[in-house]
Amino acid sequence: MSVVTQPNSAAAGLVNVVVPQTVLRGGSALVVSLPESVTRLPGNTNATANATLTNDRPLPSWIKYDAAQRTLVVESTPSTSLPVTVTLNLGGQRTNIVVSESGNVGR
Repeated sequence: MSVVTQPNSAAAGLVNVVVPQTVLRGGSALVVSLPESVTRLPGNTNATANATLTNDRPLPSWIKYDAAQRTLVVESTPSTSLPVTVTLNLGGQRTNIVVSESGNVGR
């Protein structure tokens, strides 16, 4: 995982998560701990966290954001489902998290 751009009030952040194909096809979940710089609630600690696809549609059933643990949980995925971009909105501060397989980088 690499944080390409930190989120701030003026611009969305960007995080790349690249995992080997064998991990996501193995039947077990992948838990990605996101850095505090991405998951920290800006200013208001009562702000809510919301994760969607970039078009504001709900996440597919095989990917979830756990706000309490600050993790993205990716279960076994269909072979054509990656790359996928999850938009994490924390109190109006947005970060795009791109999850891709090592064989799909750059596609």
